[in-house]
Amino acid sequence: MTEKAPKSEGGLGDLLGQAKEFLTDERIDQVAGAIKGVAPDSVDKHVDTLADKAKDANGDDADRRDVPGTGVGGR
Repeated sequence: MTEKAPKSEGGLGDLLGQAKEFLTDERIDQVAGAIKGVAPDSVDKHVDTLADKAKDANGDDADRRDVPGTGVGGR
C-alpha cells in the first residue's frame, strides 16, 4: 500500500506554485538589476529583454494590478 502526499506537502504542483509566488514582476526586476550590476554594459539590453519576457509570462497571474498610465495590468 502506498499513500499519496497531499499537494501542499510536496510534488511538482507544489514546486510550481512556490515558483510562481517567488517570480513576481518585482522580483524579476530585482534579479535583472543584480545581473546588470555585475555584467558588462553590453548585455544590459539583453537582460532587459529577458526580464520583459519573464514578466509577460507572468501576465496570467490574478495578482497583477492596473498601474495607471503605465499600461501594466488592467485586465
